[in-house]
Parts: sequence; C-alpha cells; structure tokens
Amino acid sequence: SLVAGLSPSAGLVATILGTVVAALLGSSKHLVLGPSSSMLLLIQAASVDVIGRFYPFAGSSSRQELALGLMAGMTLLLGLLQLMASLFKLGRLIQFVSYSVVIGYLVGSLMAIAMGQLFPLFGIGCPDILETLYQKIRYFSLHVMEVNWPTVAWGGLSFLFLYGLKKKGFGVFAPLAMMICITASVFFYNQTPLAEQIG
Repeated sequence: SLVAGLSPSAGLVATILGTVVAALLGSSKHLVLGPSSSMLLLIQAASVDVIGRFYPFAGSSSRQELALGLMAGMTLLLGLLQLMASLFKLGRLIQFVSYSVVIGYLVGSLMAIAMGQLFPLFGIGCPDILETLYQKIRYFSLHVMEVNWPTVAWGGLSFLFLYGLKKKGFGVFAPLAMMICITASVFFYNQTPLAEQIG
C-alpha cells in the first residue's frame, strides 16, 4: 500500500479480504496467497499517470481518494481479465516471454519497492509529485541528512527482533509476533518524557 501511495490500512484490508475470498473459492491447498508487489507497480504507475494528467492540481488528501478509487476500479478490471484468461487458457502464453525480460522486470520491481521502503525506514517524507524511480533516488540522496534517528532505530530493532524470532523457531508467526511487540514498544515509548525530548 505504501508503494502505491495509499495508507497501510488499505493494504491490510486488501490482504485479509483477498485471502479469505481466495481460501473459500480456491482449488488448491498449496497456493500461496497475498498481494503481488510486481503487479502493484504496474497499477501504481497507471494511477499516477491518470492523476497527473487529469487532476494535476489535486491536493494530497484528494490524491489519496483518487488513488484509492482508481486502484479499486483497476483491481476489479484486472480480476475480470484474469478470469477471462483462465477461461480461454491464456496462461500458456507466458512460455513465449523471454527469460531475460522476466528477470529484468523482477529486478526493476525489486529496486522500485526497496526505494519506496527506504523513505519510511529512514523517516524521510516522500512527496506525492515523485513518480519515477530516478526522481525518488535523487530526492532521497539530497535529503538523506534529514534522517529521523528514532525511526531508524525502531526499524533496525524490528529486523533484529524478527531475525531472533526466526532463529528461535517461530517460523511463519515471527512477523506477527514482531509487529505486536514493536507496536507495543513504540506505543509505550511515545508515552515517556524521553520521546518528547528527542522529538
């Protein structure tokens, strides 16, 4: 959801509802369910192009609402196209796509997603006007000195905590346990006078 320019709650709702629907209607118990970051980049690029072209003077809150509406419409259209592709057995066309094209697309997706996550990890605000990967890299490099150190500390602590939980054998429950513990820690930290002094 952050990559698409939406609130984190939109990603959580989409993940939960999508998983429930897929579990009820799916035909395989081995199918891995969840949001696809590579598909998200295409949808995000399309929504940014539409908003920038037809709503250039929209404010930040208006852009959020527009993006949410466009995402919902494009997701519905994408679902219908996938149903049609399944009906007409078009999945076999993927064998004609070059391996180098697939690798290039995945590497590009990885770079775009990683760059998008660096902003919240370092506590640097990312303006809505930044559309391309080059613009985000340039903006981040110019504002890297504005890093928010408490945010970086909590992010690093989250990684270490997650690594420790996986070593202890928590397996698939490690991310959930990490989110609960870190969220509780940040909440209690924000109640202390030290948080106000650091800012």
